Formats: sequence, structure tokens, C-alpha cells
Amino acid sequence: MSEIGQSSGPFVQVASFCQAALTEQNGILSLVRITDRVSVTGTAPDMAPTPIQNLTLVIVLKAGFMRGRYSIKLTTTINEQLIGEVELPVLFEGEDRGIGIILPIAFIAKEEGVYWFDVSLVEGLVPLTRIPLRVMYQRLPQFGPPPATT
Repeated sequence: MSEIGQSSGPFVQVASFCQAALTEQNGILSLVRITDRVSVTGTAPDMAPTPIQNLTLVIVLKAGFMRGRYSIKLTTTINEQLIGEVELPVLFEGEDRGIGIILPIAFIAKEEGVYWFDVSLVEGLVPLTRIPLRVMYQRLPQFGPPPATT
């Protein structure tokens, strides 16, 4: 493995959430409905734990001077509290060759706020980028008969 450093690569080309990522037959990647916010609705004063799903995380890295097998680590936090992490093996071939990670995302949002998805190399823990996803809670009015009076 070569020495890892910010000036040698890998370089972030894309790091985003979207509704869908389409890879065409010619290898061209299209991202549909890029977003960084998710709305959660409910009738309670505070947000209940809510599944966040139907999102795709897309990370495209270009190798630069990197060659060889590495692991990309994806760590999710909110308010500096660890929510989850995963390691993904990748192969860098050097120069303009890159890797694409297309990952369906699903997690339970226990509170509203900004969830950070940190992308780093496991070897040396070189941080590559951070991707924010804001979960917003919107309280809906309750409709129904007026309260009974005695």
C-alpha cells in the first residue's frame, strides 16, 4: 500500500443522499432527487422514533496516487453520539480510476437534528468528507370532535 495523505488521494467526486441512483448501460451514473433533508410528521408534541428509509447514499472517489485494497468506513452520528458504522472494502487502481459506493440507507431517527455520515479510510483513519442529513419534525394538528364539556 502506498502512503495515504490528503494530497495523494483519494479525492471525493460525489458524496450525497438521493432518492435513487441509476447506472446506465454505458456506466454513466445519474442521481435522482438529491436531498439533505427528511421531514417526519406526527401528532405528538415530540418526535417518536421513526424509521428513515427510501434514501440512497452515493459516494464516488477518484484514486489519485492510491493503488491497492483499502476499506472505507462510514460512521453515523448525531450530537456526537455514535448511531452506527460500517466498513466497505474497495480497490483503488490509481489516477482517474475510481470507486462508486451506492448504498441504501435505513435507520431509526430517535430525535430531530443533523445526522452526520463521516466517510474515512480505515487505514490511517484519513477523513475524506462528512455528509449531513437533517431530520425535521413537523407536528400536525389533530382533527376530531371538540372535547366534551360537563
